[in-house]
Amino acid sequence: MPDLFDPLRGTPDQLVRPPLPAEQVRRRGDRMRRRRAVGAAAGATLAVALVVSGGLALGGGLTNGSAPAPAPPATEAPSDTPAPSSTPSPGGDWRTSIPTGFPLADDLETPRSTEEELVGPGRDVRAFDVPFEACDRRGDLGAPVDTLGVRHTQPEWFDGRVLQVYGDDAGARAVLEELVGLYDACPEDTFEGPPDTVAVSTVRPVPHGEEGYLVTRTFSVDGLRTTGLELLHVVQVGNALLVSNLSNEGGATDASVARQLGERDALVEDVASAMCVFAENGCAASGDGPEPTYQALGPSGYGDVQLGMSAEEAEATGIITLEDSHGSGCTPFTVLENGRAVARGYVSGSRGVVFLHALVSLATPEGVREGTTRAEVESTYGRLRRNDYGIPAHVPVPDRPGSVYSVGFDDRDRVDELLLLDERQDCVG
Repeated sequence: MPDLFDPLRGTPDQLVRPPLPAEQVRRRGDRMRRRRAVGAAAGATLAVALVVSGGLALGGGLTNGSAPAPAPPATEAPSDTPAPSSTPSPGGDWRTSIPTGFPLADDLETPRSTEEELVGPGRDVRAFDVPFEACDRRGDLGAPVDTLGVRHTQPEWFDGRVLQVYGDDAGARAVLEELVGLYDACPEDTFEGPPDTVAVSTVRPVPHGEEGYLVTRTFSVDGLRTTGLELLHVVQVGNALLVSNLSNEGGATDASVARQLGERDALVEDVASAMCVFAENGCAASGDGPEPTYQALGPSGYGDVQLGMSAEEAEATGIITLEDSHGSGCTPFTVLENGRAVARGYVSGSRGVVFLHALVSLATPEGVREGTTRAEVESTYGRLRRNDYGIPAHVPVPDRPGSVYSVGFDDRDRVDELLLLDERQDCVG
């Protein structure tokens, strides 16, 4: 049988969503899923070439005061800009690994045609195939300690995203300043023809993370506006930097650009919220609001969905959506609340509901939740056990023989995954 977490990943490179602080969960729940808009008509040859390659020859003008220094001229040699620190600064305590399940690609769908390709998310995925370049100047993303990338492409559009983690906040800030300064120094980029093509860029700050910018680029050919569009977000939180580029053929009208800006901005806001784990004081720095409230996982189920229910009984709760079992004998399902996915699970043909994994902030009745230390888990439930594959750790559910909690830990030995299982389940390893 596969590893327990594989069905949640979709592919070995894809990761599950981490539990977020309640404040951010509520914000995410009130927002519809963002979807990319794809132009129906064929665009200019140059625009298509840029989309396919993930071209990022952008430019613009900052509007929040003094601009970062422009990047040095393009060269085949490495940049003269000092590489960001790859180790934490002596006085800092920065998180230098990306948590399992970081929601970099939560809105992306499984490819629906042979022309569409989704690669990642994964640590070895190159989100961008070409360097950042504008007006014959070039920049790069420095030397991160950890990285997570995803690339989603079709002939008419390109969606690349990367989360880079540096040794400290100064490293992340240096890359942001170099990248945004590169585009600030190039408000118009001319590609000589015939026909002559001009990329017109605007740069504005966005209220995401600790510092963030959006570069919007549209194109004209021989003075006539064409369909090419590029949206580049660069957002910093602590020692982490998000770089997100969407390129498609939706730039022919201001209305189309504005609509896609709204959709993309909402997505970036969600990812930036999850980046709070890289802030100097962690997610606690996001405000002094009320203590988070946690969804209850266990002892017998999640909400109205209980272990042992048949598919018909689970569906009768009115809060789940059954999916295709593909002949495996185990039917996956999603638990929905107000239109958002809050949990995933499996129904076994022989044992009913056998697997529940909450996708939002959660806690067991005994108070174990994300952030609980390994020592606290063992103090509450006793010594951790492991399955035949060595992962993940299991602990018994009190007064529920045959049921277990499956617990995953981050690099600080704190809980970041919590699932409820029938110990005899036959759907996942």
